[in-house]
Amino acid sequence: MKSRITSTLIYLSTLPILSFAQQNDGSPQRGLTEHQRFEAHRGEVENFKTLTYRFEVAWQEADLQSMVDLKKGLETMMEKENERPAISQLDTDAAATQLQKKLDCTKKIAKLKLSTADTAFGKKAEQLNELFKDYIRLLESELTAHLNALRPTERD
Repeated sequence: MKSRITSTLIYLSTLPILSFAQQNDGSPQRGLTEHQRFEAHRGEVENFKTLTYRFEVAWQEADLQSMVDLKKGLETMMEKENERPAISQLDTDAAATQLQKKLDCTKKIAKLKLSTADTAFGKKAEQLNELFKDYIRLLESELTAHLNALRPTERD
């Protein structure tokens, strides 16, 4: 009886180690296909659009705290987007130009400080909203280029 209890306890004590070992077996992780990367990117762009719309609604409702929070969230998303590797099938010059435009837009947004103590936030909010929309245009043009790169070339 004691041997059964002892063997059961030993087995239970090694269970977390065995479980961890199975998860980290050292096999290479399978990467995403280009189509999966496109779909993930498209989802992130849609999320950015949604947050931009929420920023605009907060501006119309004069909800300054929401605007400050949404601006921070959008800036975080922009930083993540700017670090995204270029699409492998695109021209490197076009990708560099696109990245530079996105970085310029990000810098302009970072310069416009928005705080809850701000009493005259209307002009800043309008500028921020326009800059967010400019950034969306850049993202959409990048998505279009990505989609075109994924389409098979037509041969005569």
